[in-house]
Amino acid sequence: HATNKMGRGVKVGQNRTATFNMYGGEISGNHAGSIGYGQDGGGVCVRGTFNMYGGKITGNDIEKALNGYGGGIYSTGTVAIYGGTISKNTAAQNGGGIYATKDLTISGNAVITDNTATSGNGGGVYYSVSSPEKLMTVSDTAKITENKAGGNGGGVYYANSNDSASRYPMT
Repeated sequence: HATNKMGRGVKVGQNRTATFNMYGGEISGNHAGSIGYGQDGGGVCVRGTFNMYGGKITGNDIEKALNGYGGGIYSTGTVAIYGGTISKNTAAQNGGGIYATKDLTISGNAVITDNTATSGNGGGVYYSVSSPEKLMTVSDTAKITENKAGGNGGGVYYANSNDSASRYPMT
């Protein structure tokens, strides 16, 4: 819970080499963004690899829009959610539950529910892609449900900065 730091609950890697595997437990009640700028990831900030097999990421928040994205998870690394729940997280801007810019897999019995992007997009998931190497996959019995956004994409907002969405598919 340090002031002016990214990833209030957990920060995974600075140079994209670290891996964090979450099998259970809870990352909750973390707060970012009362002062400063760029405090991404209220619950988890991923620069490496984050694998979630179970547990909860819940009740984390980013207070001010200028302070960052991803109430639950902010990722410029690789995220794979195979199980567990991401719920009741809030981002003042984009990505209430998850904000991701690289590979994102949501599968198994994963649930992303009741997250909010207060004034931005992607209440459940904000996925920003700029190259065809990046892919978002949702499969199995995974659910993205009952999320809210002040802008667009209550469930999922897909942002493509370079080309048409059809060229960079979300499966």
